[in-house]
Amino acid sequence: ILGYYSAMLALKLRMIVFNNMLFSGHFMNKAPEELADVHMEWLENQLKFAKAKDQSVILVSHIPPGKNTMAGKDGEGFDYLKEEYRTKIYNLIARYQGEIIAFLAGHTHMEEAKLLIDQNNQPTGALVIITPSMSSAEGNAPGIKEFHLTRKSDGEWALTNYETLHFLEDKTGKVRLEALYNFREE
Repeated sequence: ILGYYSAMLALKLRMIVFNNMLFSGHFMNKAPEELADVHMEWLENQLKFAKAKDQSVILVSHIPPGKNTMAGKDGEGFDYLKEEYRTKIYNLIARYQGEIIAFLAGHTHMEEAKLLIDQNNQPTGALVIITPSMSSAEGNAPGIKEFHLTRKSDGEWALTNYETLHFLEDKTGKVRLEALYNFREE
């Protein structure tokens, strides 16, 4: 109902989708704090459970953590998430970085990646991969990402590669899907 859930994708591979719209300072409905707090507790419990069961985790959210550098004066930007929740999420990521194999987000409609830095200017151990969108409403080329996961000999999973593909229209008006880049090769 509130847009978050957890699902097993394969043996020992869990996807945790959390609705960080509840943590945004720009959320139109201004969700009550108690909903956001319940969601944070749920997220932490999901990560604890995954660790206890020796599961690899793919985190998925709508809004990427960090700053929106496309807005604000002089490229300064503003934080997507309220500081309290941003700090809690970063702390969870740091605590469960052994389980989290990927953090996927959208929202910006752009092809991006972010390395998360905590309040002490230290990396949290998470790379956020932001997927382009199918919509070109933000002036972007529509695109998708294909993720490659591998199960290692110890049973853990790893994100081994991803490929970004985008849609192009040729001179005749035909639209085709074409590889933009492959993370391992570029």
